[in-house]
Amino acid sequence: MFIVSTAHPAFEKAAHYFGVRPVHVPVGPDLRADVERMRAAITPCTVLLVGSAPSYPHGVVDPIAEIAQMAQEHGLLCHVDACVGGFELPFLRRLGYPVPDFDFQVPGVTSMSADLHKYGYAAKGASVVLYRDSILRRHQFFAYTDWPGGVYASATLAGTRPGGPIAAAWAVLHYLGEEGYLALAERVMNTALKLRVGIAALPGLKILGDPLMSIMAIGSDRLNVYLYPQDDRRPGDLPGLAGAGLVRLPHAARRRATVQPIAGRGDGDPHVDRAGGGVPVGERHRRRLVLPADPRAARPHPAAVGPPPRAANASIDWQFKLVIWLGSLSSVHSLLPSATQEMLTFFS
Repeated sequence: MFIVSTAHPAFEKAAHYFGVRPVHVPVGPDLRADVERMRAAITPCTVLLVGSAPSYPHGVVDPIAEIAQMAQEHGLLCHVDACVGGFELPFLRRLGYPVPDFDFQVPGVTSMSADLHKYGYAAKGASVVLYRDSILRRHQFFAYTDWPGGVYASATLAGTRPGGPIAAAWAVLHYLGEEGYLALAERVMNTALKLRVGIAALPGLKILGDPLMSIMAIGSDRLNVYLYPQDDRRPGDLPGLAGAGLVRLPHAARRRATVQPIAGRGDGDPHVDRAGGGVPVGERHRRRLVLPADPRAARPHPAAVGPPPRAANASIDWQFKLVIWLGSLSSVHSLLPSATQEMLTFFS
C-alpha cells in the first residue's frame, strides 16, 4: 500500500498486522503528497493508495481527487484518512472556507475514516469507518459457524466492544447537531486565523505549508523552536499559544499546534460559554435535560439547619446518574437488535 510520509502511523500498524508492505511516498514543497512520484512507483503488487484530509503533522489536505483518479485508472482501492478533518472540514465548507472535495463526492474514493473523539467532540473509544458500498464493507466482518457454541461474528479486531462510548458518541452528535458543529467550527477557525496572523508577525517564525483548518506546523529557519516550552510557558514565549496543544515534530525544527474550543471561557464569567450565546453552561444543559418531577422535592429536608448528610448527598447523586443512564438507554433502545433490547429491558 502507498502511504504518504505524513500519513498517520496507524497505517504502519495495520501493515505490520496484516503483512502488507508500506511504500512511503514523499511530499512536495507544499507538504502534500507528490502524486507523480506515487504514480511512477505503482506496481502490479499495489493494492491501496492513501491520502490524508488533512495530514496530522501539517494540517494540509493531500490532493485526494488526483490520488483517487490514479486509483481508478489502475483498479486500486483509495482510502481517505479524515480522522482529523472528517467532522470539521464539511462545516468549514458550509461556512465559506475553500475546502476541496475529499470524500465520496470524489470518484475513486472507496473508503474513509473519521474520529469522533477529535472534532466530533466525543469521548475516546468510538470512531467511524465508511465504505462506498456494502460489497467492500462485507470484507470487514468475520463470521465462524463451525463451532458447537453457535455462530460467532464480529465486525472489528476486538471481538467484544463496550457499548458505552458508542452510546456517548451518539448522544454528543445529537446534542450538538449541525448548528452546534457549525458554531464550534467557526469559533475554532476564527481562533486559528488569529494565531496564524500572530505567528506571521513574530520575527523568525512561519507556518509551514497552507493548512486548511485548525492544525498547523510552526517552524523557523534560524530559531530553535524547541526552546519554547509546551506547558510551563515563560513570559515572552510564543504569546497566544498557551493551551493550543504544541507538539514537537521530529526531523526538523518545527512544532504543531492544534486549536480546539474550551467551554467556560466567557467574558468575565467562568460559567458562561460564548459559543452558547452567553447562556450559562449549566443552564444550557438543564434546558436540554428534562428529568421527571421528584415528589420528594416539595417536602422540606428533616435537617432544618445545615446541609444534608454527605451519605444522603451521595445517594441522591447516584440516583440522578442512574436516571440519566437509563434515559440514555431508552433513547437508543429502538435502534438496537431485538435480543439486545430484551436484555436492556431486563436489566433496567
